[in-house]
Amino acid sequence: MKKKTLLLLLICIALIALVGVLALVMGSPNRQAPENLEAAPGYVYISAGGQGKWFMLPEKETPLQLSRTGENGQEIRNVVVLFPQGAYMQSSTCENQDCVHQGQVTLENKEKRALQNMILCLPNEVIIELYSPEEIAAMETAPTTNP
Repeated sequence: MKKKTLLLLLICIALIALVGVLALVMGSPNRQAPENLEAAPGYVYISAGGQGKWFMLPEKETPLQLSRTGENGQEIRNVVVLFPQGAYMQSSTCENQDCVHQGQVTLENKEKRALQNMILCLPNEVIIELYSPEEIAAMETAPTTNP
């Protein structure tokens, strides 16, 4: 097979996989708006290993270390940094480091990024989602659906 054909095939497979992952993530039940959070310029929902938690964007850069033990007994660790305009993945124990290379998601750039408001670390099952106060208000007024 020619190199160009192989490269094109690999790109197509990667795009199909990405669409599948996004469908899986976006097809999950509606995210509930955070409760009892103060007014902030933005909010971040971090999900790791099936458990999630809301954070307000801080006034200064704040690293959060996420650690847990995987099914094989290996340590899974991600460091997420929250800053006044958004978040980024500083480090991860995943092999490919794609999550680290996704860069920053900010309130200003989230509409223009390939993954929009998310940073994904698929091997470690970590998802970072950034929301504006307007998006949170819309979540609060949206009707909830029961599966």
